[in-house]
Amino acid sequence: MKILLVGIHHGIQDVPGNFPNPRKDQFDQALRQIVRDRSVDFIGEETYPDRKTIAKRIADSFSIRWEPIEMSLKAREDLGIAEEQNSRPTVNETRVPSDGIREEFMAWKTLKVAGKVQSIMIVCGRLHTDALAERFRKAGHEVDKHDLGNGESYEPRT
Repeated sequence: MKILLVGIHHGIQDVPGNFPNPRKDQFDQALRQIVRDRSVDFIGEETYPDRKTIAKRIADSFSIRWEPIEMSLKAREDLGIAEEQNSRPTVNETRVPSDGIREEFMAWKTLKVAGKVQSIMIVCGRLHTDALAERFRKAGHEVDKHDLGNGESYEPRT
């Protein structure tokens, strides 16, 4: 299975409101190009089921499966990691020890719900891409990473 991890700044992933947003449009176009170029047939996203995201909209437009792969807030509380997750200094750039627990969950859920697809794209925070790549490679999958910027530009950087 081929897995592409797309690292993002979380502020970009939600569908824009009623006003045009050129950066979100750039992000949308970058993801669409990746889906076409890599024949993506499953998108997993670090988000919750009720969120309206650009990646979900793209999956719908290409008629491919999309699933939220984020650990629920209740599961974080049950595992005793909610406080640490909520108290990180900056959301997108600083790792905390319990990120490994969430990443293990994201990798497990992706493989569980993706089934027998050939090409997966995972949209997640930039700080998770290296750890997720390591987990998927250890499981025997071919992994690539794209960093789609820090919130200022959405041109792919590998």
